[in-house]
Amino acid sequence: MIKKIKIKVPDRYKHNAIFFVLKALRGWFYRLPSRLTLMCAIFQVRLLLIRYKKLLFFVPDFFATGDTLALSPVVRAFKKSNNSAVVYIGRRDSVALTRRIEGFDYSFVCHPLELFNELEKKCNLKTVIRLRLGTDFNKFRKDLIETEWEQIGSGVIEDKTIRYRLTRNEEHFAAQYQKRYGDYLIFAPESSSYSDKKRWLDDYWQKLIDLQTAPVIIVGISPEPTFRHCIDLRGKTTKNEMAALIKYCRLFIGLSSGPLWFARAFGKEALVVIGGYELPENSKYDKSYHFFTNLACSLCGLRPQERCVYDMECMRKITPEMVNNEIKQRLFEGSSKI
Repeated sequence: MIKKIKIKVPDRYKHNAIFFVLKALRGWFYRLPSRLTLMCAIFQVRLLLIRYKKLLFFVPDFFATGDTLALSPVVRAFKKSNNSAVVYIGRRDSVALTRRIEGFDYSFVCHPLELFNELEKKCNLKTVIRLRLGTDFNKFRKDLIETEWEQIGSGVIEDKTIRYRLTRNEEHFAAQYQKRYGDYLIFAPESSSYSDKKRWLDDYWQKLIDLQTAPVIIVGISPEPTFRHCIDLRGKTTKNEMAALIKYCRLFIGLSSGPLWFARAFGKEALVVIGGYELPENSKYDKSYHFFTNLACSLCGLRPQERCVYDMECMRKITPEMVNNEIKQRLFEGSSKI
């Protein structure tokens, strides 16, 4: 009769074995999403090449909300002059935006850029347009739409309208707030993801809120810092629900960031605090008024890791009283000082 021999393995060896197996598989697991993304992208591209006779691929190196929304008139003008279908390829969040923008025929995820380079080789793509935005803010003396258009087209872009679609449920969501609060104001205190140097002081935002008689709705992603005497919806809405709230507001007050471009898309009056980070011309439109501080250090374009040696003086010079005066003119005097 054969006896079974039980070998007791110390726990530390079990743990080490599990650790080394996971370490060996970790690289494979990390590559798996990229491989699946690439396979899906190749499949979609080959179907599109069958469906469309003339096909152009837009591959930008920027993914911010405002930069992506600005592509709407650019793509429409490009299609008009080239008579071809346009496909957007980028990151997941920007792809979701382009599916609501009028102009793109199709869009899908293929990110990071190295993954697209592999896709380009495997599918032998020859009609690829790569859009790049620089970081030298002294050169950005035109509307962002014109800056993007100059990279791919010639002449003047006539129609700069941003056309963005909302669903019936999103419209209904915002209409409920309008029905409950009437002519509310939208405050968007969150700065661009590109740089926190666009940010106005939190104390200034709170003081501006306290000066209002109309209801104030705060929109954004991060729930910090806490603001009082307002309807704070930061982190509680989707990006499209936020866009719907902006569409139904009486007046938009914010920074040079994504929500401002939604306000532009829906033709809302906007007051924009930009300090000295960039020129007003970058995001200015016929219904916007920009608070710009012209200092020796203006147009710095500082990144998050770079410190402002002047302690954000360009933002401190724009006081809540200055912004509130403009709000009162638009709400009570019907002024349109642009």
